[in-house]
Amino acid sequence: MYMIQRAKLRPAIVVSVEPPVVSAPVGAPEWQVSQTVYVAPAYGCDQDGSRAGWNPEFLKRIKMCMYPQYMLDRLPLPGSELSVVRFDQVQPMARSHKSIIPTDYRLSDEAVSLIHDWMMWVYTGEVQVDSVLDIFQTEMKEMLKREKAR
Repeated sequence: MYMIQRAKLRPAIVVSVEPPVVSAPVGAPEWQVSQTVYVAPAYGCDQDGSRAGWNPEFLKRIKMCMYPQYMLDRLPLPGSELSVVRFDQVQPMARSHKSIIPTDYRLSDEAVSLIHDWMMWVYTGEVQVDSVLDIFQTEMKEMLKREKAR
């Protein structure tokens, strides 16, 4: 059986560590030990004549970290000013020049910590107490209460 799919080149954030290199046993196919990384794809938010983009009201809720599957980010790449990273679409990608085009960008240690906390939120449904994500969500809730009280 053959399957052909069309795919769009899309920016993504690598959300896994680089796995150790494994040598294939003699006679085993290489695909059994080929390296993969997990990536979370990013979708541009801009609404213009050529693309629908994302609803601005929905983006406000995403910006406030209301949903574990969505994170609003400003990628250092040309294109949309803002992007939505989809943690519910994390997928393995082969570490190959045919499937990934690496950039010179790297997440800071703080950003790696945030991604870790976010992925735990995705996996468990709970935000780790006193994490950066927890503090941010608490502050956003307080801000909303103050706005509603006005």
